[in-house]
Amino acid sequence: MSVTPQLVNSIQSCIPRHCKTVSIALSGGVDSVVMLHACLALRAHTQSCFTINAIHIHHGLSPNADNWLLFCQRLCDQFTLSFQCEVLFQYAKINVQSEPRKSLEALARDARYSAIDRLAPADSVVLLGQHEDDQAETVLLQLKRGAGPKGLSGMAERFTKTSSVQYARPWINTGIGKQEILAYARQYELTWVEDESNQDTSFDRNFLRNEVMPILKNKWPQINTTIIRSALLCASQNQLIEKFAMEAPQKIENEEGALSLSGLSTLPEQLLSEVIRLWSVQQIGFSVSADQLYEIKKLSAAKADQVGYVQVDSWQCRSFNQCLYWVALSDIA
Repeated sequence: MSVTPQLVNSIQSCIPRHCKTVSIALSGGVDSVVMLHACLALRAHTQSCFTINAIHIHHGLSPNADNWLLFCQRLCDQFTLSFQCEVLFQYAKINVQSEPRKSLEALARDARYSAIDRLAPADSVVLLGQHEDDQAETVLLQLKRGAGPKGLSGMAERFTKTSSVQYARPWINTGIGKQEILAYARQYELTWVEDESNQDTSFDRNFLRNEVMPILKNKWPQINTTIIRSALLCASQNQLIEKFAMEAPQKIENEEGALSLSGLSTLPEQLLSEVIRLWSVQQIGFSVSADQLYEIKKLSAAKADQVGYVQVDSWQCRSFNQCLYWVALSDIA
């Protein structure tokens, strides 16, 4: 049975009706190659008017990075001819520098999104090739890290990094996994590149993918489905928590953006944590860790102003005049 309708239809549901440009994050791996091909098939089948833009990010972390860039460029030329539809190809080279207490994977991901944001046309949608196997792995990795409902929600189907560029993952919650993607690639005789680092099990995700998931799937063939079901339930719960958490500061926040300690003391423990998390993101643009959150809650519970503070990047959370403030280090004498 052809897998084409399911793959293509899931993409169609992620593209806004009046979208003028669809961008594909094209790594050269099978997932992104199939995403690009299926998107072109959708355009041809529906006679849609959106233009297609492929964006490749050259990380420079592999000795094969130059070859992958060349492959993606040639693939776009090939698809332009076969579909009689121009595929605009763009790329950026980024330099990923190691930082303390942050994984190379996370640093590369942040740099990749930053580059895509710069290259993607304004008001476009960027399609990402993650699928249900990736989603299941993400949830298990978050479970290993001790995440709460937000982390256990897995990857979002839609999100933004900047106000003008939307991202969508058509396949993560729609029953499309690696086997369906490979079947599509074989059906249309597609070629792709293999990242040798995917076999390096020193990376947590690779260890989970190559060593753990095959055992789980052998024992419970539907494990992906049940993990994703739990992720969707966590996402629903998290949305409810965030709704209340976003409403709470309106009653206890002053004109300087500080939170009243007396107001915080009236909040239930579970809501208090989420209020501080969301307030911190709004104030400084960073999410606080579990340890930082614990220390901030200690500040908020103090009876009198505290000398101590909690520092996150170039900001400090301080208790002053019975309020909780975020203060930039540059403003501290």
